[in-house]
Amino acid sequence: MNGAPWPIEATSRAALESYLRWLDEQAGVVGTYEYVTEPSGDEQPVLSIRYMDCPQPGTLLGFTFGISAVANPLWGGLRPELAICVDSDDARWAWALADIGDRVRTSSVFLPGDTIEVGESISPDSPMESFVLWHQLIADEETIFRMADHEVVLVQAIPLHQVELDHLRRQTDRAKGVRDLLRRLSEQELAVTDVRRDPMELP
Repeated sequence: MNGAPWPIEATSRAALESYLRWLDEQAGVVGTYEYVTEPSGDEQPVLSIRYMDCPQPGTLLGFTFGISAVANPLWGGLRPELAICVDSDDARWAWALADIGDRVRTSSVFLPGDTIEVGESISPDSPMESFVLWHQLIADEETIFRMADHEVVLVQAIPLHQVELDHLRRQTDRAKGVRDLLRRLSEQELAVTDVRRDPMELP
């Protein structure tokens, strides 16, 4: 993409700690924080943050921190971090977001409607190997965290089957395509969080 790779700005320890406290408050419990990749040069890797059995037993909440450290002019003052909510106890779902973010944060924009193809199953408990990014569905309202010189918005990664990813990529209007997928999930009584579900029926 034109202008990439974009530089990674230094993030203060205080900013990171404030973000983690904010997530802990949103979740109502202290999370697990870990780096899943080794530092490359002076930049810190993307941090993986997860909450097990949250917001209910058997559900995992995962987040990243470090994507928003990129000075991408396309974002303006509102920079993304990834979020995920799945019915699983496998930390690989949260790790996958941090790994993806770490590998492509300086060249990707992480906008709602973007798709990510991992190329292999993310977890042994699911055949899904891709995501579509969308406005977060975890909270009732858009969730924004204010930092010193920019704001962070959570963008949700929704796991998809390959046939669903292929269908979505054929749509000329990606936003309309995502809304249609979410509608079909609801109509077929399939949960966005269910990573063991069958592929949805598509035309």
